[in-house]
Amino acid sequence: MYALRLIPATLLFLVSIAAIPQPTPYQLEDPDRRLELYGFSVLPLKGTAGWFMDTFGARHRFLFRRDLGPKAANEQHTAVAAVKVLWLQGCEDAAGCLQRGIEENRSAVDPEGMQTVVSLEVSREDVPHQNCVRFTGVEEDRRVPGFKGQVFEERAAGLLCTHPDEPRLFLIFFYSERFKKGGKPVYSLAEEAKSFLQSLRFEPIGPRVAWWVKPGPFTAGITVGGDRLWVQHRSNVSRIDIESGRPIQTFSSGADGWALAYGAGALWVGHEQKLTRVDPDKGTVVATIPLPGRAVGITEAFGSIWALVIDNGVVARIDPRTNALIAEIPTAKGIGSIAAGHGSVWASSEDGHVHRIDPDGNKVVARIRVCSAPVGVVATQKNIWIACSGSGNVVSVDPTTGEVTKRVSIGSNPLFVDADAQALWVTQQHGAVSRLDLETHAVTTTIPIGIQPFAVRAAFDSIWITDPPTGKLFRIRP
Repeated sequence: MYALRLIPATLLFLVSIAAIPQPTPYQLEDPDRRLELYGFSVLPLKGTAGWFMDTFGARHRFLFRRDLGPKAANEQHTAVAAVKVLWLQGCEDAAGCLQRGIEENRSAVDPEGMQTVVSLEVSREDVPHQNCVRFTGVEEDRRVPGFKGQVFEERAAGLLCTHPDEPRLFLIFFYSERFKKGGKPVYSLAEEAKSFLQSLRFEPIGPRVAWWVKPGPFTAGITVGGDRLWVQHRSNVSRIDIESGRPIQTFSSGADGWALAYGAGALWVGHEQKLTRVDPDKGTVVATIPLPGRAVGITEAFGSIWALVIDNGVVARIDPRTNALIAEIPTAKGIGSIAAGHGSVWASSEDGHVHRIDPDGNKVVARIRVCSAPVGVVATQKNIWIACSGSGNVVSVDPTTGEVTKRVSIGSNPLFVDADAQALWVTQQHGAVSRLDLETHAVTTTIPIGIQPFAVRAAFDSIWITDPPTGKLFRIRP
């Protein structure tokens, strides 16, 4: 086994030691699975000189098929081909990332100035939806171990791209080799590497996690209102900046909350035995409405605020003009959820039913058996969809007939559900979110996320998911 090692260099600030047995090909892996996590595929075009991408299980491997022969890699001559995925703060585009990386590496690994950039050429990649630069560079290095005072030449070529949605994430593909100044390359891989790098493309594929933040401990509820995004974490509520994810306003709702919703120009937080109304601009509690139990689901519809109270199995109706409890509608005890659509309010209960409530008569007009342990409920343009934790599927109900029209297996313990114009998004208790196409009813994507993802909301061209055990809020680009 020979170790192909690249001495830290200013141009190649992303390279680490690569141990490669001979005569096997270079094997360049993504052990942190960041390529998969951020939803990217590398697509080499036809005609490349032996380079290709192979999918092996859940990982991506980048292989360069080239037998180096009997010549051993040594300190006098090294050749490296690599791919790296890293974060770099403070750069706005690919060219800025490249320059910043060079500057930071120079100050970190070469304080004595023993490395010199002889040339660096950068050209932008004119490809839609990409922010990439191609670069070639030559560097002189006087820090090679065992060759004190001798000058080595290092040549590099590569492609660097930033994430289209997250400029802090960038990916670099490059080839480099180093040899004594005045000498010649030994392995003659430069032309083959050049062919690969020139044909390489970096493109997004499907839904991907854009970023996550931690607004606070036990982040659970999400709501949208007044062109704002809000999350609830224990007794606090935070307004989240949509672009950066940073909390830009945080205030207390008075006690630990179980549910969060926006309606009638206010935020509503469900607690034990009460519902609090919060002014979203001032961040102050302006009303407290006593309830007969714990409110775990809240929605606004038909001029009222509706709260699912699970301890005694009722839906409470509140008039936001007076903040008065005006009706208690019996449903069933146990964990569930609540939504409105198609002229009715729909409340699930863990006894396997969804209850249809007539807002005019304040009474249940249909009790529909749907599945084992239904939880999340959402109304789409055509149907009512329910996430069934006990049976591992989602169920659609025809709002006209009340009949179950579709059952789709979704995975392990689906919890909550929301929909955008094209798809249903379902959180699963054991660390995943799935996308179900509303036309084909096929599960098109399942993304590992968090430990126990909980609430889900489709808003601002994204999917927002909370993960209470970690306190994280995830943003997914669909």
